[in-house]
Amino acid sequence: MIRQNRIRILQASALLLTVPTVLWAFANGPSAGYTTAPGDHPGVACTKCHSQFDLNSQGGSVTIAFPKGLSYTPGATQTLTVTIADPAAVAYGFQMTARVQSNLAGGQAGSFTAGTNQKIICTGSTASTSGGCPDSGIEWIEQSQPLPTGTFTIQWSAPATNVGGIHFYIAANAAVDGPINYDHIYAADYILGAPAPPSPNLAGSMAQLASGGGWDTTLTLINTSAAPGQAVLDFFGNDGSPLELPFTFPQTPLQASALDSTVSYTLNGNSLLVLDTQQPDNLDAQIGSAQLLTNSGIGGFAIFNYVPTGQEAVVPLETRNAASYILPFDNTGVLATGVAIANIEPQTANIPVVIRDDTGAQIGTDTVMLAAQGHTSFMLTDNYSLTAGKRGTLELDTPSSGQISVLGLRANGSALTTMPVLANVTTGGGSMAQVASGGGWQTTFTLVNTGTAPAEAQLNFFDNNGNPLSLPLTFLQSGTAITSATISQNLAAGATLIVLTQGSDAGASVVGSAQLATAGNVAGFAIFRYNPSGQEAVVPLSAGNANGYVLAFDNTSGLATGVALANISNQAVSVPAVLRDDTGASLGTANINLAANGHTSFVLTDNYVSVAGRRGTIEVDAPPGAQISVLGIRSTPTGAVTTIPVLAK
Repeated sequence: MIRQNRIRILQASALLLTVPTVLWAFANGPSAGYTTAPGDHPGVACTKCHSQFDLNSQGGSVTIAFPKGLSYTPGATQTLTVTIADPAAVAYGFQMTARVQSNLAGGQAGSFTAGTNQKIICTGSTASTSGGCPDSGIEWIEQSQPLPTGTFTIQWSAPATNVGGIHFYIAANAAVDGPINYDHIYAADYILGAPAPPSPNLAGSMAQLASGGGWDTTLTLINTSAAPGQAVLDFFGNDGSPLELPFTFPQTPLQASALDSTVSYTLNGNSLLVLDTQQPDNLDAQIGSAQLLTNSGIGGFAIFNYVPTGQEAVVPLETRNAASYILPFDNTGVLATGVAIANIEPQTANIPVVIRDDTGAQIGTDTVMLAAQGHTSFMLTDNYSLTAGKRGTLELDTPSSGQISVLGLRANGSALTTMPVLANVTTGGGSMAQVASGGGWQTTFTLVNTGTAPAEAQLNFFDNNGNPLSLPLTFLQSGTAITSATISQNLAAGATLIVLTQGSDAGASVVGSAQLATAGNVAGFAIFRYNPSGQEAVVPLSAGNANGYVLAFDNTSGLATGVALANISNQAVSVPAVLRDDTGASLGTANINLAANGHTSFVLTDNYVSVAGRRGTIEVDAPPGAQISVLGIRSTPTGAVTTIPVLAK
């Protein structure tokens, strides 16, 4: 370990006044590869040159003290303390390397930073540059001149991601006063375990699930992170007890099955998991809710399908923990509104309810009691007869120190869909990524002033080219009909506004998007309906401004997935898109061009042949300085249409 031109250190020198004459070889550090690591000199280390004594045979030692114990945090820097102990030593040298457990001979783990009297070398004994060794090759850190003390520190930075176990190998020279081959050589190695993944925490809940009695529920989980993550789904019945359900996993070759009240699964980065629960032989439906726990960026949704009619509706993952939730209802004509409520906490919840008509006037109150982690669902007119024939809102207030999940249910004849509840509404408004009128399509817009003061709301419509989109509009509460590209209305506190656009069924359909502008706490949603089939689907108001959005698609077994995008910016944009299969592997990239305030909607397989017959995701990223709105649209072989929520990144 010490160069052949041994350096005599005199006993009377100013540096080591009491150290006897020492002869060094490799005084400025050995060549690369003199540790006991695989590919270096296992079992030999520096005894190749300092050969009089066997390795680790002279009563001393070399140790490394790790400040965080035998573990590491990805991306974090540690100060390692090295101690070379030998009573006969008068000077010291060393060489250290760090390797990933999966490739001990050639896998560099992290990086070193040279300190005083230290240097870093690469394969071939070339000096490391500030950027590390070429091609992320192996690094060795060692002394750059003889060290006067056997205790010193080394800076090491862990890999940016979890790479599994990491092995440290160190060889040390306790140089004695004598010939070089009499130096005492020690070696040691340590294994830092992979960091334990954080425990899964509550990510959200789904307020309504149904299996059996003609109902079939499909759940989709998506890992929006590039790193693996754990997902745990817990299912609860109406009384809060675990709800044991039969599941199949359609991604597996034989559609593996399980019967359980908990499903735990590790999702690779950017991958997705699909699981389905149905009981065709069970005439009685099992109904309840689900909670998702995760330690990564995993989200998802459910779609429940009523098999006898083929109608289906989406259940988004509720990630909010709001003080209150407001559900707009419409029980006029053939319409009927229901609600599903889940108690997320492990204690009984008493949930205050306030009922208002569409003018904002309070017309009733109640309290809903749920068992710990319990659930209920009912049609409003069954529990609150005063809502019959009326429009208005149902407000559910979260109990102190509690958490609930709420979802609206809507029946329109045979059509079934869900409705989002309004919560944490801020000023500014938002956007709706899909509007359709004519050619059999109609869209109903619902706006609610959730604030305590009157507020002005303006709804603007845009076509695919970003131009104002003039639509035939009917104000359902007053019967007033206009044709305009803008709606402007003052809403009283708590009031609801409902507007319908329905062009000629015989004419061509017109599509576009809508933008809501308001200085008040106004929010809402749209429901578009295809009259020939009677199928309805909801378009939530998007009020966020995320850097990107991830949409899960399923183009297997006759299913088809589409996407609607709207540009909320006053400038043309090119939206980058990344396509992946359900394992997270890339299927290609694309760019989607949108005019200022422009819009597009298409079936994925029409634009990207690589997604045909596959499950996976499409990620669309907001260009710098721009804002986009995104929505998924799904159709089934029976003609059912529903929307799919996107996950924000």
